[in-house]
Amino acid sequence: MIVSCEKCNLQFLIKKNDIPKNGRIVKCGICNSEWLQKPYNKEVIPVAKKHYFANLFLLLLLILFFIGLMVTFKKEMLLIYPPLNMFYDNLDQFNYHFLTKLNLFLKEIIQSISRLL
Repeated sequence: MIVSCEKCNLQFLIKKNDIPKNGRIVKCGICNSEWLQKPYNKEVIPVAKKHYFANLFLLLLLILFFIGLMVTFKKEMLLIYPPLNMFYDNLDQFNYHFLTKLNLFLKEIIQSISRLL
């Protein structure tokens, strides 16, 4: 159970069983103020929302940023670390296949639209 000091608003975690049904006088360990604490019917604990979509988006954005830096500074990166040439070859192959399939897909869409008209 979370108890908040009425004077300094500091929060303390105590056992739920330590507060009887009719309440108990508690004392703040920081400002020494005392108050009657009654038990809560429901324990309200804020739950942090998990933003899976936002985290995934940020991860993809970070990966794209990293690849963009790698492509921008290709010559400098290859001078520093020549084995990166394998990475650039794979990236070129991926781009070629992706763009080829995208081109075929767009041609099919254009043809199907032209048939409808």
